[in-house]
Amino acid sequence: MGYPLGILLLLFAVTPLISHTAPQEGPESFVAVYLNDDLILDVSHMTAAEVRASNELAINELAMGSGSHWVVVVLTLEGRERLRESTGANVGERLSAVVDGETVYEPIILNALDLKRIPLVEDLGLKEADELARRINEAIARDG
Repeated sequence: MGYPLGILLLLFAVTPLISHTAPQEGPESFVAVYLNDDLILDVSHMTAAEVRASNELAINELAMGSGSHWVVVVLTLEGRERLRESTGANVGERLSAVVDGETVYEPIILNALDLKRIPLVEDLGLKEADELARRINEAIARDG
């Protein structure tokens, strides 16, 4: 079933978003992860997007109601290696998850992240989360 997503409590410090827009690389990059404005992950580093209820992630008590959902992306081996190397070299910095040019999730890196799945967008309704996951999966399919 993969790694326990609740471990994210130990890896990310959940903090308020800093309002800014990261650069986009092109039309396929409507979803990307940046570190210090450098592109770390885009759809070419993802194999799928999944919807998870916040209680599955064991972090709903931090900021979200029990009815909220997350969009989680599954990384390729290359994506996982890029994430691990980038976060290991930048502890204390913020990752920026960007969707449609807007920063939607911006955790502080507490240690190197060696994860197959990472949360991308938090606190969505089920319909909104399903739609975003569908769009990401379509982009992944076009890229592949």
